[in-house]
Amino acid sequence: MKLVALTTMAGVGIATSAAPYTIDNLDRHHRSLAGQTVEVTGWLDECYRLSCGLFATEAQARRPSRNATWLSLGEADPILEKRLEAARFRQVVVRVRVTRECWLSDNQTCSDRADPVVPLAITVAKPIKAGSKD
Repeated sequence: MKLVALTTMAGVGIATSAAPYTIDNLDRHHRSLAGQTVEVTGWLDECYRLSCGLFATEAQARRPSRNATWLSLGEADPILEKRLEAARFRQVVVRVRVTRECWLSDNQTCSDRADPVVPLAITVAKPIKAGSKD
């Protein structure tokens, strides 16, 4: 699927010149990024009160496994929570604040809705429609 545009789903749009981090890259660099705001891209699973995951692929988001590449999104404000729920199984870019908490690569033990990153804004990718000139 080709992507043509991103639709902002938060009060403030995402506008940066740097490419968003992949989940793997963010995981590799999270220690040096702690406290910073960055963008990360992936596919959302079903976000709800106890869980919200960002996965490397759509297939992993739809059928998570132990080998999936994913990132737990911490709790957001109520409006953004609704937008995260509405974007399930879609490719997104999420602006997040990186924390030092609950990184699986650090072998940390975490509970429901762990917060290695705290979501601040979400942008959903829109697929190109057949015949579109965009």
